[in-house]
Amino acid sequence: MRRVVDSFDLVNRLQGRVLAMAELVGPRVYSCCHCRNHVCLHDDIISKAFQGRNGRAFLFSHAMNISMGPKEDRQLMTGLHTVADIYCRDCREVLGWKYERAFEESQKYKEGKFIFEKAKIVKENCLSSIGEAAGSKCQKSSFTTEH
Repeated sequence: MRRVVDSFDLVNRLQGRVLAMAELVGPRVYSCCHCRNHVCLHDDIISKAFQGRNGRAFLFSHAMNISMGPKEDRQLMTGLHTVADIYCRDCREVLGWKYERAFEESQKYKEGKFIFEKAKIVKENCLSSIGEAAGSKCQKSSFTTEH
């Protein structure tokens, strides 16, 4: 399933209603640590309790602006999985992997989900306020997300 997230549409929807103070901060996005390409949304985090190749990692339900490598079977801490490495679409940095298949029943919930290594992504606020939205990267961006 693919969904399109259009930040311009999000800004238009927010401008059309009275904003509470908490709503003045826009969508929190995670970006590639090398090129700042937006790759995932904070709201799509499923768990922060994962282990990547080089330390802590987060499990996300969706990803955007990425490309995938070939599928391969990999023995991970929780058993055998079929995974595909995920790369930043702009700079080709390896960011983590996508779970394609879990061989153990208890791990099936991971299928179709994405691991992003914490060291490879940076958390940013897309819009700091509605007044600043016109010049922001997010306001101009349309994201195609993978699921």
